[in-house]
Amino acid sequence: MSKERDTLVRFFGWAAASGYVQCSPAASLTKVKGSGDLPPFRTRPEIEALIARGGLGRKEAWSLWDTLYLSPEDIAGVLALVRSRARREVSFLLHALPAYTGMRRGEVMRLRWADVEFD
Repeated sequence: MSKERDTLVRFFGWAAASGYVQCSPAASLTKVKGSGDLPPFRTRPEIEALIARGGLGRKEAWSLWDTLYLSPEDIAGVLALVRSRARREVSFLLHALPAYTGMRRGEVMRLRWADVEFD
């Protein structure tokens, strides 16, 4: 986020120095604090063990789930649940594609047959 802020500050600083604007509207932007290192990804048993150990507040315990890494067995379980509850066949495909390829939701939705190569 700080790179984006720096870009805006420099751009508007240049625009003010060149006379395109009277003063930089970005000059008063507050500095963005970096979040530091991201927490490591953990499996479900690792997260459950950390929570069971105690000493975490409710918010801290819930934030651990943001770092959940699904094992292949977990992914298979989620996909089996989707398949059993899906009302349309395409529902399973819309979950399996990101699970096995890492595609984002928008990428899956924009996918066309011309994009698929079976080779």
